[in-house]
This record gives sequence, C-alpha cells and structure tokens, in this order.
Amino acid sequence: MVGGNGHISFQRETHLNFLVKGTEIVISPDVGYFIIDKLAAGARLTYSSNRIRYNSIDSKTRSIAGGPFLRYYFLSSDNRINLLSETALQFFHYFSDRGSSDDDGSIELSAGPVIYFNTSVGIELLANYKIFFNSPSEGVQDIRRFSLGIGLQIHLEKE
Repeated sequence: MVGGNGHISFQRETHLNFLVKGTEIVISPDVGYFIIDKLAAGARLTYSSNRIRYNSIDSKTRSIAGGPFLRYYFLSSDNRINLLSETALQFFHYFSDRGSSDDDGSIELSAGPVIYFNTSVGIELLANYKIFFNSPSEGVQDIRRFSLGIGLQIHLEKE
C-alpha cells in the first residue's frame, strides 16, 4: 500500500497574560505491506512546519521524522467502509529559525474509518493520539497531542 495523510492545526491561547497564536502543517507519506490478512507493516516519513507568535515575537520550527507503523483493518476487505487502528513510532529532528536543533520521538495511536472509492483507493478519517518523549535535560516532560486528520491510501493488488 502507498499513501499518506496530513493535517493543519491552529492554536490560540493565553500564557502568562500574553497571547500565543500558532499554525502547524503536517504531511506524512507512507508505504506498507500486508504481512498477513488485515495486518500491514510499513514506514512513514513526516514533515511538519510550525509557526508560533508569542508576545509579538515570531518563531518558526520545522521537523522531519521517520519510523515504522503497524496497521490493522477490522472488517473484510470486501466492505466499502472499513475500520482501522494503527500504532506508529516516529523519531524527529527539529530545526528552529533561531539556529537551534533538537531530537525527539513519539508514539502514535490512530483509529477511524476508511471509505473506499473502489477496490484499491480509500480515504481515511483518523483520530490520532500522540505521546512525545524527549530527553529529561530539555525541561519539557509530558507532551500529549490529540488531532484529527485525513489521508489517502492506495492498496496495490498482486496479479
């Protein structure tokens, strides 16, 4: 299977009496192979761009990530609508416009329906829960993120 997903998110919050606004764009192409019926394993690359404005200061961060995923489809492949769950591990490298860089990682859990246009092409509507892990010296400990995304997968068929 070949495909990917993406999402855009907007942030607005007040932190220490300052307004914080942010926008993040994420694109994640992937490739996988069905190792047994309904279970696929594969690899995913992720690119993200994040812009935050805090106290009249703009900051832009980009990251590139990669890692494996496991995906399970619950219903028969004959159905036009199926349900899937996925677990993925990602390793990130961040670049800041201020010249700094950092490494991080995450464990992601995703689930949702996939609606097939035909026997091979489906659009996915996934809820994603991501737990970030980083080194204790960075001072940031518990980062968790919930997001909704849309994706497209093409299931290549054997002849």
